Amino acid sequence: AVQELATQAALAAGRRLSGRKVGLTSLAVQQQLGVDQPDFGMLFADMECHDGQAIDSTRLIQPKAEGEIAFIVDSAIEDWKITLVDTVADNASSGLYVLGKTPVSLHGLDLALEGMLLEKNGAQAAIGVGAACMGNPLDACLWLARTMA
Repeated sequence: AVQELATQAALAAGRRLSGRKVGLTSLAVQQQLGVDQPDFGMLFADMECHDGQAIDSTRLIQPKAEGEIAFIVDSAIEDWKITLVDTVADNASSGLYVLGKTPVSLHGLDLALEGMLLEKNGAQAAIGVGAACMGNPLDACLWLARTMA
């Protein structure tokens, strides 16, 4: 309910919804927080930062960065039903996002095996693999679609 009210207030203030973020996709994080499912939050157009752009971290409460695989879905899904309270109310811990410059077709990719390197000021800050996201990032996308249905 908190996230829904915040979303409606943001839309009423003129912000434009540009996507959704699935959070808590790692089993380790779910266990740490005592939950058994992911959550999701809303991404607004004014949250997008451009690839390579310096990010003003003062816009964020607890600035952190994580690499994730993004899906650009060519359809609108409506009627969100939310049940997980804590992180949902916090918009799935989303503050800003950056999309890579070149979208890649999923054809021929095994997203569970796709690796990612996150750099901060040119130095390695974190590494990850698609399998850390619910076994396969497509499973997170499927979970979101089913949750929204």
